[in-house]
Amino acid sequence: MERPATIELALWLNQFRQGNITHTDACNAAETITESLTVLKNGQELGWPAVTEKVAAAATPIYAILPLPGNPYGLSVQTLSEIDPAKGVLVLSHNLVLAWTPELKTWNVLTIQMPPVFLELKAARLHLQELIDESTQVLSSLDLHGDRDPIDEELYELRAIYLPPALSQRIKTDLERAERIWLICQYGINESIAHGSPSSDALKVQTLNQLKTAALELMAACSSFS
Repeated sequence: MERPATIELALWLNQFRQGNITHTDACNAAETITESLTVLKNGQELGWPAVTEKVAAAATPIYAILPLPGNPYGLSVQTLSEIDPAKGVLVLSHNLVLAWTPELKTWNVLTIQMPPVFLELKAARLHLQELIDESTQVLSSLDLHGDRDPIDEELYELRAIYLPPALSQRIKTDLERAERIWLICQYGINESIAHGSPSSDALKVQTLNQLKTAALELMAACSSFS
Protein backbone atom coordinates (compact mmCIF):
# COMPACT_ATOMS: atom_id res chain seq x y z
CA MET A 1 0.00 0.00 0.00
CA GLU A 2 1.12 3.52 -0.75
CA ARG A 3 0.58 6.39 1.65
CA PRO A 4 -1.82 9.10 0.40
CA ALA A 5 0.17 11.48 -1.79
CA THR A 6 -1.53 14.59 -0.41
CA ILE A 7 0.08 14.07 3.02
CA GLU A 8 3.58 14.68 1.69
CA LEU A 9 2.39 17.32 -0.76
CA ALA A 10 0.76 19.43 1.96
CA LEU A 11 3.90 19.31 4.12
CA TRP A 12 6.13 20.53 1.29
CA LEU A 13 3.74 23.30 0.23
CA ASN A 14 3.33 24.52 3.80
CA GLN A 15 7.09 24.68 4.19
CA PHE A 16 7.17 26.83 1.06
CA ARG A 17 4.45 29.10 2.52
CA GLN A 18 6.68 29.68 5.52
CA GLY A 19 9.75 30.41 3.40
CA ASN A 20 11.64 27.33 4.62
CA ILE A 21 12.24 26.00 1.11
CA THR A 22 12.62 27.63 -2.28
CA HIS A 23 10.02 27.88 -5.01
CA THR A 24 12.05 25.46 -7.10
CA ASP A 25 12.21 22.93 -4.27
CA ALA A 26 8.44 23.16 -3.79
CA CYS A 27 7.74 22.60 -7.48
CA ASN A 28 10.19 19.73 -7.76
CA ALA A 29 8.67 18.07 -4.70
CA ALA A 30 5.13 18.50 -6.05
CA GLU A 31 6.09 16.98 -9.39
CA THR A 32 7.81 14.04 -7.68
CA ILE A 33 4.99 13.32 -5.23
CA THR A 34 2.14 13.62 -7.74
CA GLU A 35 4.10 12.15 -10.66
CA SER A 36 2.63 14.96 -12.74
CA LEU A 37 3.95 18.21 -14.18
CA THR A 38 0.53 19.87 -14.26
CA VAL A 39 -2.87 20.01 -12.58
CA LEU A 40 -6.23 20.78 -14.11
CA LYS A 41 -8.34 23.79 -13.11
CA ASN A 42 -11.54 24.75 -14.91
CA GLY A 43 -10.47 22.61 -17.84
CA GLN A 44 -7.07 24.33 -18.19
CA GLU A 45 -3.69 22.83 -17.36
CA LEU A 46 -1.57 24.68 -14.81
CA GLY A 47 2.09 23.97 -14.10
CA TRP A 48 3.20 23.59 -10.51
CA PRO A 49 4.96 27.00 -10.51
CA ALA A 50 1.56 28.68 -10.99
CA VAL A 51 -0.09 26.51 -8.35
CA THR A 52 2.62 27.03 -5.75
CA GLU A 53 2.61 30.80 -6.27
CA LYS A 54 -1.03 30.83 -5.17
CA VAL A 55 -0.16 28.63 -2.19
CA ALA A 56 2.52 31.10 -1.11
CA ALA A 57 -0.11 33.81 -0.80
CA ALA A 58 -2.49 31.69 1.31
CA ALA A 59 -3.28 33.17 4.72
CA THR A 60 -3.70 29.80 6.42
CA PRO A 61 -1.98 26.43 6.09
CA ILE A 62 -3.25 23.98 3.53
CA TYR A 63 -3.97 20.48 4.75
CA ALA A 64 -4.87 16.98 3.64
CA ILE A 65 -7.98 15.00 4.47
CA LEU A 66 -8.43 11.29 3.87
CA PRO A 67 -12.11 10.54 3.21
CA LEU A 68 -13.27 7.13 4.42
CA PRO A 69 -16.55 5.26 4.02
CA GLY A 70 -18.99 6.90 6.40
CA ASN A 71 -16.60 9.78 7.14
CA PRO A 72 -16.42 12.25 4.21
CA TYR A 73 -14.94 15.09 6.33
CA GLY A 74 -17.49 17.50 4.90
CA LEU A 75 -17.05 16.65 1.21
CA SER A 76 -20.23 16.25 -0.81
CA VAL A 77 -21.35 13.01 -2.41
CA GLN A 78 -20.81 14.65 -5.80
CA THR A 79 -17.19 15.54 -5.02
CA LEU A 80 -16.45 12.10 -3.61
CA SER A 81 -17.85 10.47 -6.74
CA GLU A 82 -15.30 12.32 -8.89
CA ILE A 83 -12.11 11.57 -6.96
CA ASP A 84 -9.90 8.75 -5.70
CA PRO A 85 -10.07 9.05 -1.88
CA ALA A 86 -7.10 6.68 -1.46
CA LYS A 87 -4.76 9.46 -2.64
CA GLY A 88 -6.28 11.93 -0.20
CA VAL A 89 -7.61 15.41 -0.81
CA LEU A 90 -5.55 18.59 -0.51
CA VAL A 91 -7.56 21.49 0.91
CA LEU A 92 -6.24 24.67 -0.74
CA SER A 93 -8.81 27.11 0.63
CA HIS A 94 -12.33 27.19 2.08
CA ASN A 95 -13.79 26.38 -1.36
CA LEU A 96 -10.99 24.74 -3.38
CA VAL A 97 -9.49 21.26 -3.10
CA LEU A 98 -7.00 19.30 -5.18
CA ALA A 99 -7.66 15.61 -5.79
CA TRP A 100 -6.92 12.83 -8.26
CA THR A 101 -9.82 12.31 -10.66
CA PRO A 102 -9.64 8.80 -12.17
CA GLU A 103 -11.96 9.60 -15.06
CA LEU A 104 -9.67 12.38 -16.28
CA LYS A 105 -6.50 10.64 -15.06
CA THR A 106 -5.13 13.86 -13.63
CA TRP A 107 -4.92 15.97 -10.48
CA ASN A 108 -7.82 18.38 -10.57
CA VAL A 109 -8.69 21.55 -8.64
CA LEU A 110 -12.35 21.25 -7.63
CA THR A 111 -14.72 23.86 -6.22
CA ILE A 112 -16.61 22.84 -3.09
CA GLN A 113 -19.47 24.48 -1.23
CA MET A 114 -18.17 24.32 2.34
CA PRO A 115 -14.72 23.88 3.91
CA PRO A 116 -13.82 20.30 4.89
CA VAL A 117 -13.19 19.34 8.49
CA PHE A 118 -9.80 20.44 9.84
CA LEU A 119 -8.06 17.93 12.12
CA GLU A 120 -6.19 19.42 15.07
CA LEU A 121 -2.78 17.84 15.57
CA LYS A 122 -2.69 17.53 19.36
CA ALA A 123 -6.18 16.03 19.51
CA ALA A 124 -5.35 13.52 16.75
CA ARG A 125 -2.15 12.51 18.53
CA LEU A 126 -3.92 11.95 21.85
CA HIS A 127 -6.80 10.08 20.20
CA LEU A 128 -4.43 7.64 18.51
CA GLN A 129 -2.59 6.94 21.76
CA GLU A 130 -5.87 6.31 23.57
CA LEU A 131 -6.97 3.86 20.89
CA ILE A 132 -3.59 2.09 20.97
CA ASP A 133 -4.03 1.50 24.70
CA GLU A 134 -7.63 0.33 24.32
CA SER A 135 -6.92 -1.81 21.25
CA THR A 136 -3.98 -3.54 22.92
CA GLN A 137 -6.27 -4.77 25.70
CA VAL A 138 -9.01 -5.88 23.31
CA LEU A 139 -6.76 -7.65 20.80
CA SER A 140 -4.70 -9.40 23.48
CA SER A 141 -7.91 -11.00 24.74
CA LEU A 142 -8.69 -12.55 21.35
CA ASP A 143 -7.27 -15.79 19.99
CA LEU A 144 -5.69 -14.29 16.88
CA HIS A 145 -3.66 -16.31 14.39
CA GLY A 146 -1.69 -15.14 11.37
CA ASP A 147 1.71 -15.10 9.67
CA ARG A 148 3.86 -12.09 10.65
CA ASP A 149 6.39 -12.51 7.86
CA PRO A 150 4.45 -10.67 5.10
CA ILE A 151 3.82 -7.54 7.17
CA ASP A 152 7.37 -7.56 8.56
CA GLU A 153 8.64 -7.66 4.99
CA GLU A 154 6.31 -4.86 3.90
CA LEU A 155 7.37 -2.68 6.82
CA TYR A 156 11.03 -3.33 6.02
CA GLU A 157 10.53 -2.35 2.39
CA LEU A 158 8.36 0.67 3.17
CA ARG A 159 9.49 3.69 1.19
CA ALA A 160 10.82 6.46 3.40
CA ILE A 161 8.43 9.39 3.72
CA TYR A 162 9.52 12.21 1.40
CA LEU A 163 9.75 15.14 3.80
CA PRO A 164 11.16 18.68 3.78
CA PRO A 165 14.52 18.89 5.57
CA ALA A 166 13.39 21.58 8.05
CA LEU A 167 10.39 19.60 9.30
CA SER A 168 10.43 18.97 13.04
CA GLN A 169 11.50 15.58 14.35
CA ARG A 170 8.22 15.32 16.30
CA ILE A 171 6.20 15.49 13.09
CA LYS A 172 8.47 12.99 11.37
CA THR A 173 8.03 10.59 14.29
CA ASP A 174 4.25 11.04 14.27
CA LEU A 175 4.05 10.33 10.54
CA GLU A 176 6.26 7.26 10.64
CA ARG A 177 4.45 5.82 13.66
CA ALA A 178 0.99 6.46 12.21
CA GLU A 179 1.94 4.91 8.88
CA ARG A 180 3.28 1.75 10.47
CA ILE A 181 0.12 1.39 12.56
CA TRP A 182 -2.01 1.94 9.44
CA LEU A 183 -0.18 -0.80 7.54
CA ILE A 184 -0.27 -3.26 10.43
CA CYS A 185 -3.99 -2.69 10.96
CA GLN A 186 -4.76 -3.21 7.30
CA TYR A 187 -2.77 -6.43 7.30
CA GLY A 188 -4.51 -7.62 10.47
CA ILE A 189 -7.95 -6.93 9.01
CA ASN A 190 -7.19 -8.88 5.85
CA GLU A 191 -4.98 -11.72 7.09
CA SER A 192 -5.36 -12.56 10.78
CA ILE A 193 -8.15 -14.80 12.05
CA ALA A 194 -9.86 -14.93 15.42
CA HIS A 195 -10.56 -18.63 15.96
CA GLY A 196 -12.74 -18.15 19.02
CA SER A 197 -15.98 -17.23 17.26
CA PRO A 198 -17.45 -15.05 14.48
CA SER A 199 -18.17 -12.38 17.10
CA SER A 200 -14.50 -12.33 18.10
CA ASP A 201 -13.49 -11.87 14.47
CA ALA A 202 -16.01 -9.03 14.10
CA LEU A 203 -14.58 -7.36 17.21
CA LYS A 204 -11.08 -7.70 15.78
CA VAL A 205 -12.11 -6.00 12.52
CA GLN A 206 -13.95 -3.22 14.34
CA THR A 207 -11.01 -2.56 16.67
CA LEU A 208 -8.43 -2.52 13.88
CA ASN A 209 -10.60 -0.30 11.68
CA GLN A 210 -10.93 2.25 14.48
CA LEU A 211 -7.18 2.20 15.05
CA LYS A 212 -6.44 2.47 11.33
CA THR A 213 -8.76 5.47 11.03
CA ALA A 214 -7.06 7.20 13.97
CA ALA A 215 -3.66 6.60 12.36
CA LEU A 216 -4.85 8.10 9.08
CA GLU A 217 -6.28 11.09 10.95
CA LEU A 218 -2.94 11.73 12.65
CA MET A 219 -1.20 11.65 9.28
CA ALA A 220 -3.74 14.13 7.93
CA ALA A 221 -3.38 16.39 10.97
CA CYS A 222 0.41 16.39 10.57
CA SER A 223 0.02 17.64 7.00
CA SER A 224 -0.99 21.15 8.16
CA PHE A 225 2.27 21.63 10.06
CA SER A 226 4.35 24.49 8.73
